[in-house]
Amino acid sequence: MGDLRYFIDGADQGVTCSGLPPEVYAVVDLYGQCVQVSLTGATGPADNSLAPGAPPEKACPPPSPAPGPCQRFHGRCGQNVALGAEGLGAARVAGYCHGLVFSRSHLRPGELFEVRIEALDERWAGSVRLGLTALPPGQGPPGPPALPPTLLDLPAPPTWVVSGAEVRHNGTPTRHNYGVSLDRLAVGNRLGMV
Repeated sequence: MGDLRYFIDGADQGVTCSGLPPEVYAVVDLYGQCVQVSLTGATGPADNSLAPGAPPEKACPPPSPAPGPCQRFHGRCGQNVALGAEGLGAARVAGYCHGLVFSRSHLRPGELFEVRIEALDERWAGSVRLGLTALPPGQGPPGPPALPPTLLDLPAPPTWVVSGAEVRHNGTPTRHNYGVSLDRLAVGNRLGMV
């Protein structure tokens, strides 16, 4: 797969890491304030993500010819998650953690995986986390709780995560002050990665 790049509302936040394995799955952590997300129809730039005059290196990759969302959320998810119809949305229905959701299939090279924040709960601190893992969503420790409470606790390396403005690889911080802090995102913001 190569490099991992994050996008917020279509704006490229830069390369987070390089040297990714060929089969990785997207994972979203509905943590803290972020209680609901939906997959966008994006497989490339969405609506205003390519502002006139924006330099090409800051733009999302070209759209795929396939219409609609290519990805869905996998049925194996955190114990506090309710999946929406057809796996296109996810909501944390209790507490502030146990909100992990995975892509149903591994990401293809150049595929944009993007979610839109649908609801926040300001009673909690922290917010959405987004990352990649080589752990297929159907695998992992059996029995409850089958998944850890947060993405930062996912035991199976390799895993890459953006949490706030920090990049982590297998739980260890590798970059600080990366891009826009995810803790600042609001309802309607889109968060993606390629």
